[in-house]
Amino acid sequence: MDITKYILQFIAGLGALLIGLKIFSETIEKLFSKQLSRLFEKTSKNRLAGVGVGVATSAILHSSSATTVMVVGLANIGVLPLAAASTIIIGANIGTTITAQITALGTIGGSNTLSISIVLMVLTFIGVLIDMVIKNDKIKVAGYSLAGFGLIFLGLHIMSSSVSSLLNGSASDIIKNAFSVISNPILLLLIGLLLTAIIQSSTAVTTILISMVAAGLSIGNGGDCVLYIILGTNIGTCATALFSSIGTNINAKRASLIHLVFNVSGTIIFTLFLLIWNALTKSSFNELTFGKWFSDAPALQISMFHTFFNVVTALIFIPLSNRLVSLVTKIIPDRKKDKNNILKYIDIRLLSNPTLALNQVKREIMCLASNNMNTLETILLSFFKREFGKEDKVLKEIDESYEYANEITDYIIKLTSNELNEFDAKEASKMHHVIADVLRISEVSDNVVKYCRKFEKENIKFSDGVNDELALMFDYVKKMYILTKEVFINNEISLLPQIDELEEKVDAKRNEALNGHIDRLNAGLCDYNTVGVFVNIVANIERIGDHINFIAHSIE
Repeated sequence: MDITKYILQFIAGLGALLIGLKIFSETIEKLFSKQLSRLFEKTSKNRLAGVGVGVATSAILHSSSATTVMVVGLANIGVLPLAAASTIIIGANIGTTITAQITALGTIGGSNTLSISIVLMVLTFIGVLIDMVIKNDKIKVAGYSLAGFGLIFLGLHIMSSSVSSLLNGSASDIIKNAFSVISNPILLLLIGLLLTAIIQSSTAVTTILISMVAAGLSIGNGGDCVLYIILGTNIGTCATALFSSIGTNINAKRASLIHLVFNVSGTIIFTLFLLIWNALTKSSFNELTFGKWFSDAPALQISMFHTFFNVVTALIFIPLSNRLVSLVTKIIPDRKKDKNNILKYIDIRLLSNPTLALNQVKREIMCLASNNMNTLETILLSFFKREFGKEDKVLKEIDESYEYANEITDYIIKLTSNELNEFDAKEASKMHHVIADVLRISEVSDNVVKYCRKFEKENIKFSDGVNDELALMFDYVKKMYILTKEVFINNEISLLPQIDELEEKVDAKRNEALNGHIDRLNAGLCDYNTVGVFVNIVANIERIGDHINFIAHSIE
């Protein structure tokens, strides 16, 4: 009966550990994902910077898998070059060892003293208290993150206590024998690989091993047996990234393959190293190194090897990162007809990270807006210079802009189907309004197409100087758009006064243009059949200025 109780306690502790890791990872992503995505974009030319960003991101998220999935998603939308993705992936493997180090330190102190894990468990209460009392959305997320962090150590404590009770009970011999049966390195590797692939977290598997070893349980026949399981987890963690690359473009598939090749190669190198070491010295690597240095802390022996293995592997492969890229490029060659998704910046794999996804949605909307502004400029110049014949091309681009907008809208709808915090929910709602403003640009282009056809068919002309006035008015609008793009993507609120000033110039130019046209009509310099088109085109350009101003002020 006691065995059943302790096994159930172990499972309960494992549940607390896994939910703690999940909560901590997800809340940290909400708090820092925007900053992390910006860091990702700054690593394209510096290998060490890429490794550093990978280490930091994986350490913050407590998951190399989560970091690699983000890398695959950003590679898929073209934000990350493959060379930068490879260095971030290498760094992520180092960063994920931080969790094991913290967990191992949490076991120091034993049951008779105030251990670090007991202190850290209190964070669960503090975090929940913050979440309940504080109204600020960001602080509530931070509190929830603390609670998740505390749950990790609560789960670890329950697991260690249950294993310790089992080992001190009547079934201790049976349990010890069960875990000492398997000592074959290859089988131990497979165990680590399969457990990690199932749980989808090498961090969780490593933490479980630490809790068992800290409680006094010996894996296999001791020696390096537990190290082989750690090596196996290194391959198993690739499963998440491989699954995430299904349905992606070539570069994303290559990024996930880099992760696999890097981890498998590192595991093979270290497995051969351990086997050769054992054959030559007739003793285990762990006993002569970490076992000797941390003889009173078996959990630290595991965490230190975990870090040592990943750091050494990274040092081997950092100089070879370009070779890795070349290798995977040969394995997955370019296809002649590999058409990119209409979306350039957003990816389905980022939906689990709403803050990062919304940041990318902003970029996507501005890409749509830039396309629409280019289309409008093309047809306006055609109209001003009477160089007709581009109408069909422009109409096709207008149709494509609506299709593009629908893709972005569908993505936002999928995003809002997830549970968003209050800030992200408001941001997502704003995006729908901004898309509507961007599509007004296409509507104006469609109107100008009609004016072009009317002028060409009826051979209508404006008097001298009119087109120059309209071009100057549109030039103010273009300057507004350039500033608005910076405001919208990077939250540069300081630029809003300049945008407002330009809009006032557009309005003033509209009044000036209309008054000038009336004067020309009265002087007999313009035909009356130009009035309708002139008034409409001035109003349309002024309308674009209004919508661009709305987009700029949407960040407030």
